[in-house]
Amino acid sequence: MTQNPMVAEVNRLIANIFAAGESVAFPSVGTLFPLKRAARRISKRAVLPPLREIDFKSDLVGQTLAEHLAAAARCPIEQAEEIYGRWLNYTLKEGVLTIEGVGVLQQKHFRLDPAFDVRLNPQGRKPIAVRARRRGLDWPIWLGLAAVVAAVVIGFYGYREWGGTLQMPWKYAKVEKTVTEVAKTAEQPAETSAPVAEEVAPAEQNTAETPAPITTKPTPAPTAPRATGVQTMQSGHYYVVLGVYSTVENAERALVAAAEKGLSGAAAYYFGQKFMVAAYSAADQESCAAFRRAQEASFPDLWVYKAR
Repeated sequence: MTQNPMVAEVNRLIANIFAAGESVAFPSVGTLFPLKRAARRISKRAVLPPLREIDFKSDLVGQTLAEHLAAAARCPIEQAEEIYGRWLNYTLKEGVLTIEGVGVLQQKHFRLDPAFDVRLNPQGRKPIAVRARRRGLDWPIWLGLAAVVAAVVIGFYGYREWGGTLQMPWKYAKVEKTVTEVAKTAEQPAETSAPVAEEVAPAEQNTAETPAPITTKPTPAPTAPRATGVQTMQSGHYYVVLGVYSTVENAERALVAAAEKGLSGAAAYYFGQKFMVAAYSAADQESCAAFRRAQEASFPDLWVYKAR
């Protein structure tokens, strides 16, 4: 069964947070947090390697998943809390929280997914045979040091993966340059390329004959006109959102696609530097929630946003 794109992206964010050594609080569930177990000698000839695991506590400690989402996706906390609620509806069934690709929380015990266990513990879980000590070497200590280095490398990789990688479903729209944009780039006036030519030319000329560089004051770019057909949201009103897009063209394509699926009445709104497509709006939250539930079968990724 194909996983919901929104759920898959949130699960990926959780995995990267854990790999970076951070905890996540899940309201109405509890907190999952990384736990490090030191290397342990089990016999004269065998040592259990250090392990990184994920443990559970019923209290909410540290940042919630919604706060992590808001930071990673750079979206309002209200929107992140709405996403968390929909994610929890998909992943929490009969008291069992299933985070695909990360693990399963059941009866206050978190069981790591085998693939994620390998990511946290590349050294494995099997006992390691050690030789008799020579010249004062203590193998558990060396293994512990190696585990610390591995944890730092894994944590750094996880942090890099986490930062700026979250792509919510509204960012999936493909933006391509049109033939017109390419033509405009090719037809830029000669003055635009002149500074480049002046910077390259001295490398091929005699130094004594190189003229003094000509400095020009850059002309400020004109302010882009506001897109026609895009509305301004009313403060305090609620909107049932289909998606948020970086260009008005993408928003218009989303409107056409919604109309083809029988969802009439959708409109585009300014959303900061982006464009939001909403299928319905009202002054009260209840009617928007009812509209979202009524359309959930055909549009499962709808969410409700309150304009500030």
